[in-house]
Amino acid sequence: MAEKRIEKHISIRALSSEVGVEASFLSEIETGDRPFPARTKAGNLSSRLIEELGLTEAEASEFYRLADESLYSNGRVSPEMVQYLQDAPMAQQALRKAKDLGFSDEQWKNFMTTMDKK
Repeated sequence: MAEKRIEKHISIRALSSEVGVEASFLSEIETGDRPFPARTKAGNLSSRLIEELGLTEAEASEFYRLADESLYSNGRVSPEMVQYLQDAPMAQQALRKAKDLGFSDEQWKNFMTTMDKK
């Protein structure tokens, strides 16, 4: 987010004012001191940031991926994933099996590639 903001010559104060949050809040997200809020709590914030930064569809997708990653790296799981797992018992079983088998990132990547082909 910081890279795109700087590229567009937007100060953190100006961006925070446009999206309706404190500059310190955005600064902490940019530096990794604070995880990005879960999508269900920050859906509007995400949309406003994407709009204000003029992100392309691909950049917006990457933005969401990085936001989710910031949650996971801080030991949190996004609420929509918790809800999905509650509603999809087979997904729970698949994750348990992958954990038991010690699935690597490469194996997950292959699995996702297979899913994308469907």
